[in-house]
Amino acid sequence: IGLGAGSIAVYADSDDTYRFYDINPAVVRVANSWFTYLKDSPGRMIIESLDRIGFPGEIYPVNPKYETLFGRPCYPAIADLPEAVDLLAVCVNHERVLEHMRPAVRRGVRAAIIFDGGFAERGDEGRRRQDELVGICREARIALCGPNCMGVVNPHARSSIYIQTLADPALLAEKMEMPEEKIR
Repeated sequence: IGLGAGSIAVYADSDDTYRFYDINPAVVRVANSWFTYLKDSPGRMIIESLDRIGFPGEIYPVNPKYETLFGRPCYPAIADLPEAVDLLAVCVNHERVLEHMRPAVRRGVRAAIIFDGGFAERGDEGRRRQDELVGICREARIALCGPNCMGVVNPHARSSIYIQTLADPALLAEKMEMPEEKIR
């Protein structure tokens, strides 16, 4: 799936610093209530990188503890977003991924990035969780990146749903032969 202009939702809650993340940005949701305070939280890094690279679509932080984050309205749950989500970046602990993917299906999410580990590589319980996750995504036709991954960067679409902050988009554009005028 190409990461094009759209909207991205980022979901965060109060219990975990790592959540699952979405791919094809049209709505970004980051799950992690700590991301406003912790410089290195996945949700904060994703939103900062999307801003730096000049992502042209909508970014929707989701966190039940805040009304606004990074100058944007913050939604309590994915069901409350003003539009369907193209890419879901949910940063939740592996034990909580499934409880966020089911509402994502109902909301029409088309792609998801799951950063946290703790799935098939962690034994029978993790394998069961991963099998259920894959089943949900297959049935709903959700493109899945992960679990246990770094994310996706697409400089041509000015999209970075990646677990590290994009420091200088101009350097990335140079390596990718992307005209600098496309980067803010």
